[in-house]
Amino acid sequence: HDTNIGKLDTLRQAAIIQPIFFEGNLSCLLILGAKIDDTVYTQDELAFLYQLSLALGVYIENAKLLENLEDKVIERTQELQQALDDTHEKEQEISHINKVLQTVNASLDLDQIMISVKQGLESIFDFDQIGIFLIDENQKHIVIEKYYGAGVIEERIQHSKQMEIPFSADSSYLCKVALDDKPSIISPITPSMLKRFPWIDRKLYNLNPVRGYLLFPLKVHKK
Repeated sequence: HDTNIGKLDTLRQAAIIQPIFFEGNLSCLLILGAKIDDTVYTQDELAFLYQLSLALGVYIENAKLLENLEDKVIERTQELQQALDDTHEKEQEISHINKVLQTVNASLDLDQIMISVKQGLESIFDFDQIGIFLIDENQKHIVIEKYYGAGVIEERIQHSKQMEIPFSADSSYLCKVALDDKPSIISPITPSMLKRFPWIDRKLYNLNPVRGYLLFPLKVHKK
């Protein structure tokens, strides 16, 4: 067997070096120094050490397996704890979102809705801007109604408000989210991704560049 022995000084001072094998493979070395009384190890003592080495191989490997098992138990326990923590965090997020939705369904004031949504989301994650797009069912368009946050240039937002976005899934990601009635995350927005945007979304982005979008539908009075 090719074995790398690091502490050669210990080996040179050893009186006995007894290899210990397990299933034909070298497991470790049993190293004994000189006897306290300076006498030589007898044949009976050497025979005992040999018999001991035959048994030690199994015990040492079992101890290694047990140690590995303990490590796996600790690792699995940590994973389960992390899963519980994640679940608790998700429950808190759902609770915050439910509070936001309750406020939304109880109010007709868009400013109040915007404030409630902003406060609810800020308890979950950080963001710079927030806006509300309203659906005009009669004209079958979607338009910007409110937009707040860092870096928002009012002149550009006013220009965006003049845009009437056809309320169809292929005209804008905004419309698709509303029609599918489920959230969508677009992040990070890269140049190559931007090229694949519907032309209306590219125009909105150029008026107000951002790193990404989190889009989700809001129902007011279940509508």
